[in-house]
Amino acid sequence: MDRGSTPFKDKKNIIIALLLMICTIQAAGLLKNKHESVSARMHSGEGVKVTDVSLDSQGYSQLLLAFDMPIGPEAPSYVLKQAPATITPEVKGEWHWINPYALRFTADPAFKEDTRFTIDLKPENFLLDGQRIKGDTTFNVQTGSFGINEISLRTEPVAGQGRKVRIEGHINFSNYVTPENTLKNLSLTGPDGKEIPLSITTRYDDYYQRFVSAPLEKYVEPKTYVLKVNKDLPDGRGAMVLGKDYEKKIEIVFNPELGYSGYKAASSLNGARVELGFSSPVIPAHGLEMLSIKPSVNISAAASGKKLILSGPFKPGKKYSVTLKKGLSAADGALLEKNVTENITIPDIEPTADFSSAGMFLSESGYKTLGIESVNTREINITVDRVFPNNLFSLFTHYGYMAFDPNTYGGGISAALGNRIFSGKVNPPGKKNAKTTTPLSIKSFIARGGKGLYRIAATIPGKGRGVQRWVMITDLGVVAKQGDDETLFWISSLSDLKPVVDAKIQLISNRNQIMASGTTNSRGMLVLKKKGMHKDLGTPYMAVITRKNDMTFMLMDRFLTDRSGLDIAGQRLSSKGLTAFTYGERNLYRPGETVKGVAVVRDRKLQPPKEMPVVMVYSDQRGRELFRRTVHTDDQGMIEFKRAIPDYSPTGQFDIKLLAGKDRIGNFRYSVEDFMPDRISAEIITAKETSIGQDLNFEVEGRYLFGPPAENLPVNARVILEPAQFSPEGYEKYRFNTDESSFKPREILKTEAKLDESGKFSFAVSIPATLKSNSAVQGRMTAQVSETGGRGVTATKTGPVLISKFHPGLKKLTKQGYEQGESVKLDYVTLTPQGEKIKAAKLTMKLYRDRWQTIVRATPSGSYKYVTERDPQLLETREISPKDATGTFKVSPPEFGSYRIILSDPESGVSTQADFFCGGWGYSPWALENPARLEIIPTRKGDYKPGEMAEYQIRTPFAGRMLVSIEDNTIRWTKTLEVRGNTATIKVPVQKGINPNAYVTATLIRSVNKLESGSSARAVGAVPLFVDRESNRLGINITCPKTTRPEKKVALQVQTTPGAKLTIAAVDEGILRLSGQKTPSPFDYFYAKRTLGVRWSDTFGLLMPDAGPINKAAAGGGMELAMMKQFAG
Repeated sequence: MDRGSTPFKDKKNIIIALLLMICTIQAAGLLKNKHESVSARMHSGEGVKVTDVSLDSQGYSQLLLAFDMPIGPEAPSYVLKQAPATITPEVKGEWHWINPYALRFTADPAFKEDTRFTIDLKPENFLLDGQRIKGDTTFNVQTGSFGINEISLRTEPVAGQGRKVRIEGHINFSNYVTPENTLKNLSLTGPDGKEIPLSITTRYDDYYQRFVSAPLEKYVEPKTYVLKVNKDLPDGRGAMVLGKDYEKKIEIVFNPELGYSGYKAASSLNGARVELGFSSPVIPAHGLEMLSIKPSVNISAAASGKKLILSGPFKPGKKYSVTLKKGLSAADGALLEKNVTENITIPDIEPTADFSSAGMFLSESGYKTLGIESVNTREINITVDRVFPNNLFSLFTHYGYMAFDPNTYGGGISAALGNRIFSGKVNPPGKKNAKTTTPLSIKSFIARGGKGLYRIAATIPGKGRGVQRWVMITDLGVVAKQGDDETLFWISSLSDLKPVVDAKIQLISNRNQIMASGTTNSRGMLVLKKKGMHKDLGTPYMAVITRKNDMTFMLMDRFLTDRSGLDIAGQRLSSKGLTAFTYGERNLYRPGETVKGVAVVRDRKLQPPKEMPVVMVYSDQRGRELFRRTVHTDDQGMIEFKRAIPDYSPTGQFDIKLLAGKDRIGNFRYSVEDFMPDRISAEIITAKETSIGQDLNFEVEGRYLFGPPAENLPVNARVILEPAQFSPEGYEKYRFNTDESSFKPREILKTEAKLDESGKFSFAVSIPATLKSNSAVQGRMTAQVSETGGRGVTATKTGPVLISKFHPGLKKLTKQGYEQGESVKLDYVTLTPQGEKIKAAKLTMKLYRDRWQTIVRATPSGSYKYVTERDPQLLETREISPKDATGTFKVSPPEFGSYRIILSDPESGVSTQADFFCGGWGYSPWALENPARLEIIPTRKGDYKPGEMAEYQIRTPFAGRMLVSIEDNTIRWTKTLEVRGNTATIKVPVQKGINPNAYVTATLIRSVNKLESGSSARAVGAVPLFVDRESNRLGINITCPKTTRPEKKVALQVQTTPGAKLTIAAVDEGILRLSGQKTPSPFDYFYAKRTLGVRWSDTFGLLMPDAGPINKAAAGGGMELAMMKQFAG
């Protein structure tokens, strides 16, 4: 709509008109002068020069080319028939002369945003006879802005003593960039002009790129270093470049006088700390020696850059005198030239308030109290809002992640969701700088009709940020498992863990529609089959559970159970259950060669699918699609493919993806390189075994492939001693080592030499006579022979180092679980290092019972973590005098527990180990690194066969009720049981159809009445169950000549299972050695462990412990919120 002229608009138009008049007058004057000299300049050979190429920065629709001579018509022209320049990428539009000095291009549509354009002049299309262009004819312009907002530089000391520092910093770009391009266009030069190596520490595309330099020496004379970002650095899309260089300087100097820059003190509930600032880093141990504190405090020290951090029982509000002694030295050698005394006052702890527990669900059977922990505040504002039960979906879709934010910044919930039922104050008691917990009772808000979700917020007056909790009061605890075909719900009472019968469950979709519903059975369970769900209504979002006057809810994705650390990772199948093993004759090719390969497709049951189309997508080294082809599997689910690589192909790694519909079911990667196969080979030859105190002798031989010895080539050799496994043939049922070797790897030789005229060189190194180890030891010999030009091949060989006359071995127990008081018989054998039986003079047997204690420790950051400490109890030491190389002995476990037997050679220390446990039901402090985890231990190792029963011991951190199930991508079997102690033994059926594995899983819950702040109400565990894999392995035997002549046919004989399909490839060994290619193994691929496909959710992980009864003080002390009358219901 035309609003007519405005004063501002009129003034703007007048100014524009005046400017145009001035420009016209100036142009006329210049034109007169220029025309007088143009002819003379042309005849003198001076050409026309482009003085400006610019693009308007507002609409990106006008491109201007300006010249230093009047070469166009005096009056503005019509559209030029021949374009005076080409624009890449192509832009449609028209060219005009706007005056004799300027061409204008009007784009329609406008130039694409955030893009770089190249302008190539076509002088023949706009210059007159005799005129020519001088200088550049190609120019670049770009739309949008790409530049650097900030460059930050600083020095950080290199760990350890010395004057070395690194230059670290970051660059903040206006557009995102890649780390690779940043490093390519980034340089750091020293005062001598030499470049300093840089590394980018940011590992992803981002606006913010961090970098660090190689170590630099500090000198007394200042040195200036210059960081430069090249103008050609492109943005992440490659659409624009910086267009100009950016530089930043930093000066590095060594000051021999250590400077003290002051202190900073801070207090918290976890303790106080004092940071002392220096001009150079101070080593903490030396810093402690060179300072004194009055009054005396037992402190510890740590370093962070140039700060020395003192931590200890400093008391808030108290003054301390800290004296730094003269002579205090920094890591770089700088010295404190005089004593420095600093009077430090430890500040009071900042007023804080927070809830004592995290979570969302509070038991209906308890006191219904929340604890508020506070420090140094006499007043806390409390608000309570209620969300109506029918608005839960709207709440979580409206607030999103904010509903789970523990912080609040004021305000309430929308009136469309619920209402505010209380606003008041709490006056917590307590001493200064001491934590006080105030229980808040909210049971009065659960009056008749008061069910719902409550938002309780606490804020200290004057502070903008407070804390909040969303609380649902219920006795219904929920565990859910979502498989491909079903969703299982297990509902238990939070107070006594009894199964909740006849609870109604509604599964709500992401469109707020009921997808399925049902009621729980006598086990408290309900299984909703996927085929019975209304999938057209959306995907599962939440479940609402009701029983009589009680209700709760579960967000299916938000309440996922933490499964980190569980052994459930593995191969993932496509949504259709298909997977493909894809392999080629090799994975390294030259340009001009042909890639040949095979894909084998299998379904979830590892059977060939019916003939089906598969799309093969071929991509180049930059991930760009080259082409795609549709092929069909044969009756064995196989596909043969090939691709001719062009002679002009770029090098890099290429990819072939197999798609079934939109799902990727397999891929094959190969490299294209201009390579030369190895021309030489290297071999390490050892003559005999070596004992401690003797020389280890070995010979390196180099030879040209199909040629003479590698005469006079350089060779580098290394020898490292390392722990080894003693695994003699024929004794696979015995164990000859312990869980951990006491021997640490050490290098004993690193040298260089030249091969003699026969291509050989002999090395020798002495083995220390004092070597001791509880495990076998071996020497790892490595030799690299380099041909002319520096290219080398490497050979590696290991050989045993004899540290003992014999190795004891314990026969693996046929079972790991035993009854209390039951004798455990152990068979042993003693073998020479060569694997021959030998009678030992003496053996030492030690029986340990391992006790474990799980504790919570504070971390330096102020958070907490669980730590498990082992306390091995030595129950018995027994000396055994063997009568032969084999023998037996017995031990009797006195009680429930986990036991270890160590059998050793008392002279050398070489040992072996056996483990077992005394099972059944009872208490034993098992080793649990995380109290929210269960250990599920099979009583035997290896695969099971369908129809067998698999037995497991489950070690738990607490007693409770447990759900045990067998799962793969579906829930195959379930059982619930009560765990009275913290050990249980279970048996599960191995079902048909498991291929290659499923998982035995367990979820343990405990009553809210036994829950303490910071502890978990739920623990989970999982262990893979493998079923009869080896019966599907095909055996292959290949018979062929060891050598043959070039250009000769080779006869092969292959023997395998009838009906098997074979692929045979003959490949240059040198090519395989270059790429390190291993023989493709379809068995290892198809029978690899599959990932657990069932998702777990629960509300027990969000269960809040009750804060206990309130005190009997007046309102404002214990704060019975029931006394506050502003509530609804």
